[in-house]
Amino acid sequence: MACWFLRIAVAVAAGALAAPALAQFSLKPGLYEMTMEMAMPGAPSPLTMSQTDCLTPEHVVDFIALIREQMNDDDSCSFSEPVTRGNTVTWESDCDEGSAKSEMTFTADGFIGKVLITAAGEEIPSTMTGRRIADTCTPDPEGD
Repeated sequence: MACWFLRIAVAVAAGALAAPALAQFSLKPGLYEMTMEMAMPGAPSPLTMSQTDCLTPEHVVDFIALIREQMNDDDSCSFSEPVTRGNTVTWESDCDEGSAKSEMTFTADGFIGKVLITAAGEEIPSTMTGRRIADTCTPDPEGD
């Protein structure tokens, strides 16, 4: 069962890390730490995953290009066009293993969001948080 939720989590994370790159939110470039917590059915405690990602000045200028680029890297998922209202972005993803509805709200130095993952007939409520942990960073040359 771990494989499908990890693939969906990666798809959600791709959208989340791309979503902060919306200049209208005044999100600052830098190194961000993102944490996703999933309430797995039957698990005694939530599953927590964390990762860091570098957002360059170019990322924060062209959100739509960045989110499309990251989403197009996963052939097993399709994504709705992100919808922006104020400082909140929503989108949906549909993957071979399941789907997710995501909503992220941003500040200059971070974001918080909720994600509802549906897979294998189970709903998995999840939360995501992100915070800027450094002013500068070195982007991955592979673009990951």
